[in-house]
Amino acid sequence: MESGGQGAVDVAGGGGVGEAFTEERATLPELADPLKRVHWLEEPESLGLPYFDPVARVRGSVRQLGAGVDPGDIAFLADLTAELAQAYGRLDFVLPFGLIHGDANIGNVLRDRAGQAVLIDLDGFALAPREWDLIQTALFYDRFG
Repeated sequence: MESGGQGAVDVAGGGGVGEAFTEERATLPELADPLKRVHWLEEPESLGLPYFDPVARVRGSVRQLGAGVDPGDIAFLADLTAELAQAYGRLDFVLPFGLIHGDANIGNVLRDRAGQAVLIDLDGFALAPREWDLIQTALFYDRFG
């Protein structure tokens, strides 16, 4: 929703705090600092953050397949999903396990009026190997340059 201020986005609706952000998206280098700060945070145990499961959504989608999909195809996809989960479980990660954003990419970084990059879309926060936050950015870069 547009606000009355030039170039500001009213993310809260009705003005106020939401007008602190500009419409201009941050760049890839600007994603690094707030993401690094997230990765340095200690886990707030009171939040009860989930452990990240990279195949959970795929597993759920396969389970919901039904009418019109060959049972053999469903079984194949279920087996493949199980193989992917096992392969992921065998990976060795260099960075310590901790907080991740879960959807770290430049589309989820806004600039405040002072030009500071701010992470948004925090619903993917979880506990996981921190390398996971680098995967989507690497894929976007590989695909779109």
